[in-house]
Amino acid sequence: MQQAYPQTVIEAWAMDEHRLGLKPIQRRVWAKRGQRPIALVQHRYQ
Repeated sequence: MQQAYPQTVIEAWAMDEHRLGLKPIQRRVWAKRGQRPIALVQHRYQ
């Protein structure tokens, strides 16, 4: 690229969505017998 356009300034940009840490999941929750328990997850990223 630099040889094809010698007067042009070339910038390389990159983005990544990275999340640190584990997603907190409650291991034990109360649920009625025969029903699947609901495990709430808090996503702490924007």
